[in-house]
Amino acid sequence: MQAGRYVTIFPEAHVWPYYTGIRPFGEAAFHYPVATGKPVYTMTVTYQRRRWSRRPRITVFVDGPLRPDATLTRKAQQAQLAELVTQQMRQRSAASTYSYITYQRRS
Repeated sequence: MQAGRYVTIFPEAHVWPYYTGIRPFGEAAFHYPVATGKPVYTMTVTYQRRRWSRRPRITVFVDGPLRPDATLTRKAQQAQLAELVTQQMRQRSAASTYSYITYQRRS
């Protein structure tokens, strides 16, 4: 990050291809942005049905910068960032109109 590079973190810890929801993620995923004072940008992938193809059209939304309130404790900043990111990604995920794969919990 000091060299001006970007770091990508999937706060859900696992990638589920074509999943249209926003799974919960922990506050620990926001340790580095709080520790370094760097902003967070969200990247939300959405899927829409195509008329002539089985594969969905993909739209990616990038939003930010999101920064926590610097007057809060580090743990509170992590919690605030987790909430801000969750809200932003849920709002954008509403653009998904098609589920290419349906995930079901095994019993």
